[in-house]
Amino acid sequence: MQIVSAMLPANIILYLKMKKKIIIWTIITILLVSSALATTKPISGKVVGQTGTVNLFVEIEFLGQTEICTTNPIIQTGPDGSFATNLDNLVIKDVPASKCGSRWKAGDKIWYEFDGHQSEIETIESGTGLQRLSELIIAPSTTPPSSGGSGGDGSRETQEITPEVPKISVTLITVKGPATITNYLKLTLLNNIPGDLEIKLILSESVKDQIIKTTTDKISLTNTLNKEYSFMLFEPKPGRYKVQAFVYHQNKLIAVSNIENILIRLEPLELEELPPEPVEKIEIQRTYSPYQVLLLLLFIGLLIYMVYRQIKK
Repeated sequence: MQIVSAMLPANIILYLKMKKKIIIWTIITILLVSSALATTKPISGKVVGQTGTVNLFVEIEFLGQTEICTTNPIIQTGPDGSFATNLDNLVIKDVPASKCGSRWKAGDKIWYEFDGHQSEIETIESGTGLQRLSELIIAPSTTPPSSGGSGGDGSRETQEITPEVPKISVTLITVKGPATITNYLKLTLLNNIPGDLEIKLILSESVKDQIIKTTTDKISLTNTLNKEYSFMLFEPKPGRYKVQAFVYHQNKLIAVSNIENILIRLEPLELEELPPEPVEKIEIQRTYSPYQVLLLLLFIGLLIYMVYRQIKK
């Protein structure tokens, strides 16, 4: 190998080394991009025997609660019953205004439903590659149509009565100060049904969607109510943040607020002019060497001798 390298021109060897570095950095870039797009994961499946609308569901853990997420927009199968979507399209099932596309993780339960039929419950695989779910086979219906005659009391279907829950609107206004972030939260009751509510206000990073701090409070809502929360940031780091409120009734999410975005910039340092330092008087002390002293004495002696000669004349 050393003999071959010696036979190659220097510019070709340099080119091969640079090409090797380019390949290595390309692989590193691809890995970094894949990790940055961790919320993106394509999902595909197939309904055998039918075509139409598919509802995909993912069970996640968020703020200590179990939430069911579904896709928005809805999924339509192709002519052969196959479908595809992306987990980045997930929203909370009962509150579509709240996205949960960045809150799923590997191991969460995932399944889909079609016309009352449910597929096998599986788990989300790790990585951002395509995951194919098991096929849902729907056999043709063999049940004869029901007669139109009047039935007895035994044929009457029992209707499930769902309890009414408070319906509220939530508005969030954020005011940023030098060391605090104050959030003004307004809740308005819409259907006059009072209830005990649990409010969770979260502060998270905008890019990574990582929760930094959570404030939880329990209140009894009877009428229009104004509520104020405050996040104390003693050492706010520059970056982009967001604040959002989540409202629960009997451990069920019923409303979310708007998202308030916060930008904290790096403040420039203020230069303080210092007064000029007082100038100290420096006393200069001269010192003479022995040779200089001897020459001075000789010069004085010579001067005295010349004056003496003049006087004598």
